[in-house]
Amino acid sequence: MPESIQNPADIPQPRRGEIEIDGERLGYELVECDVRSDEQRQRGAERGTLAGDLIIILPGHGQTGDSAPRLIHRSALHSQSKVAWCVDIDMLRCAQAICARRKRGVKYR
Repeated sequence: MPESIQNPADIPQPRRGEIEIDGERLGYELVECDVRSDEQRQRGAERGTLAGDLIIILPGHGQTGDSAPRLIHRSALHSQSKVAWCVDIDMLRCAQAICARRKRGVKYR
């Protein structure tokens, strides 16, 4: 990826998925930005690790993962690992799962 995002095709695109926690399925959206060179990827694969910490961004209330592609991109550019993720949990489904568990009598500590 270039130093700054000029082309809309360079903007990290979100991927949607689901994860199961305690029998409840929660949706998420992951925006991944990997600006490593091919050589850096190869060295990482040989070591089985990134060259630094993975940057993980969790959006705040009312924000989504795809609302900050430039933040994600710049975070990756300026990190040692050259990789940044933004994970956005589907809070509506999460809240619905919590309500359903409470109705079944499941208590949280």
